Amino acid sequence: MMRATICIALFLLALFPATAQEWAIPEADMRLRLSVSGDLYQRDDTDLATVIDFNALLGQRRVLAADGLTLVQASFDEPLEIRLAEDAELRYASGNPILWLEWASGPLDRFEARQWDLYLRTVERGSPDAWQTLERTFSPGDPMLLWDTSFEQAEAGYEDRPVGMIPGGADKDGETTERVWTDVTSRSGERCLKIARRFEGEPPKNSNRPHWRSWPPRIFVRPGQGIRATGWLSVPELAQGSLASMTLEFYGAENKRLSENRVFMRDSVVPHEDWVQLVGQTTAPDAAESAVIWFSLHGAGRAYCDDLTVTALPGGELPALQVQVGDLLRNRATVVEAAPGEERVLTATTAEAPPVLDGQLDDPCWATAGRVDNFEVFMQTPGARVSTTVFACADRDALYFGFDCLEVSTDTLLAATTERDGPVWTDDSVELFLDTNRDLQTFYQIIVNPRGVFFDQDAGAPGLAGAKWDGPITTATSIHPGGWRAEVKLEFAGLRLAEAQSQVWGANFARTSYRDGRSAYTWARVKSGFLEPANFGRLVLPIDPTANAVTGRPLAGEQIFGSEGLLPVETVNRRDDPVQVRVVATAAEGGTGGEVLAQLERGMTAVAQIPAEFDLAGETRVTYELFEQPSGRLLYTTTVTHTVPEALEIAPDHLVSYLDEDLLTGGWETGLSETALGEVTLSLDVVDAEGTALATAQIELATRAGEWILGVGDVPAGRYLLRAKLQRAGQLIVTREHSLDRIAGPFGGATD
Repeated sequence: MMRATICIALFLLALFPATAQEWAIPEADMRLRLSVSGDLYQRDDTDLATVIDFNALLGQRRVLAADGLTLVQASFDEPLEIRLAEDAELRYASGNPILWLEWASGPLDRFEARQWDLYLRTVERGSPDAWQTLERTFSPGDPMLLWDTSFEQAEAGYEDRPVGMIPGGADKDGETTERVWTDVTSRSGERCLKIARRFEGEPPKNSNRPHWRSWPPRIFVRPGQGIRATGWLSVPELAQGSLASMTLEFYGAENKRLSENRVFMRDSVVPHEDWVQLVGQTTAPDAAESAVIWFSLHGAGRAYCDDLTVTALPGGELPALQVQVGDLLRNRATVVEAAPGEERVLTATTAEAPPVLDGQLDDPCWATAGRVDNFEVFMQTPGARVSTTVFACADRDALYFGFDCLEVSTDTLLAATTERDGPVWTDDSVELFLDTNRDLQTFYQIIVNPRGVFFDQDAGAPGLAGAKWDGPITTATSIHPGGWRAEVKLEFAGLRLAEAQSQVWGANFARTSYRDGRSAYTWARVKSGFLEPANFGRLVLPIDPTANAVTGRPLAGEQIFGSEGLLPVETVNRRDDPVQVRVVATAAEGGTGGEVLAQLERGMTAVAQIPAEFDLAGETRVTYELFEQPSGRLLYTTTVTHTVPEALEIAPDHLVSYLDEDLLTGGWETGLSETALGEVTLSLDVVDAEGTALATAQIELATRAGEWILGVGDVPAGRYLLRAKLQRAGQLIVTREHSLDRIAGPFGGATD
């Protein structure tokens, strides 16, 4: 029996409405597409397997129901048998498990694609029908245990260190480090590992940071084994920018260090005295014979490590037949989200006149604005409690937020970030989060420091998370003897209102203070971090910004084309009447945009294709705008950072060619758009030192990737250049070169 597996981190790339009548399992709430494709080599009796983290998939409010999974082959209604195993070690507080799913695919033919639908039934958290822990798990038992230590026994001949661990890393001038086997604190037993580091002046830039590691390799592995490492860290003291971590990496023959499949397990960047478990999972590479665990401290601080375990996971040594996981589809007709009993609510008021953004909070609208000040402590330096009040109001064009941040002293306010989308979260700051469609998964985030510098992201649209998105946001701040204030204006035109709820949005607010150490507070209580939309409170708007909305959404994603092509933009008309819009794309650098007119009927969704041209590889910023015609009123705007790929990549299968081989082969890929390929040719030449082409081939490009074959039977021994040229209508676009050696083969052959 042949099997295949892949561990998959799931992100909700899109949410689409669907009706139960379209589904093979009408009572299901959600549906997930699983598929395999490619050359399947006529596999018989194939078992497929994948690991799914249902905690990440479902969030906090909905949990998987008992017997809530049904697998159906696409286009068939008959459910298939699925074998389930649960990772008992990583079951989450939400009640949702990590599950190993395995099913029989039946015979798979060459170059065949096969698809399945996994239907999910969910219930409210705490329901008696919620998922129950499986008796069978894929949490390894003792027979699969590869290495386990709590650092209780001394190494023979070394009374200052435990069995199997050695300290490492060298101090440079101004650095002082302790690498100690200590009984001062431990998670279990009497002893644990400690690293404490100090330095003078600027943080050291050396990579030879202090560490403990298991050595010589005592963790023996086999190629293809699934490997999990777990360990516990406590970091009561940590300088800004520092980090404690664990790393699992592999070694081959003669203790040769391997770079493949290394796992880096990082801890929080803020100090904590509690013990936190770090978990990493990977597959031993082909050349692996052993594994090594590292406990390291980057920067300055004090950290402890205890109870390291390395186990082999069942299902290792499987052939690489990849299972792809598609988008999650929600059946909105049957899914009802339950609000927690203590959900926070902020009701925004109507701003009769918008505030003057000066950071003073003295405009009339703030006096009547909705306000909250009941923040929860997320983490706190003893004696450093601060208070925060948030104000919210709105008009037909924008949302306005005010933050009044009290401080005993403003002399130590930290505001080092000076550029938009810089690491504002490392400063004193306030944050606001909006889950406009209340899917409990996606959100907008804005962080502002006392300078008024801000970071913004759209963690919901493909390719826009992180610094990729720039919304129509204006901020202003002021510092006064008792603290600092911030005002934020967020224009509705920058939001995807077609996807938003009418007047009730998910929302949260956070405050970070660095007085005497880092303290952090949130309005709605979160569990492990600020980015938890399932735990947001509610923001009630005084108007419905989605009523009569005409809006857009860029669809190009993170990577776009090079040269001439089209930028797709989804346009949506939620008005009762038709509307004509002008859709514009403007490139900041390295390209030129364009515009198109589109007629949108009542309730219509359409994709506008905007002509554009990009000549330089790398990141480029594009501003998208949607204007009503003929009034010219701006309806939607957003700025996205796209990546333009290299115009040509050449990948020879080999850079050494034997004289008894007549063909040289490889692959090519172009970053040009499909529409630009009509007049594009790729020429390949083997060129000698004088520039003479001894072998040549030419390809008329019809697709963006393919394979090439070059006849080299007449090329004698020697060193050459493999030169590739991409041309359009006879004009050179780019040249790529690789060194090529023609040599005698291993079994003889001519040498000239």
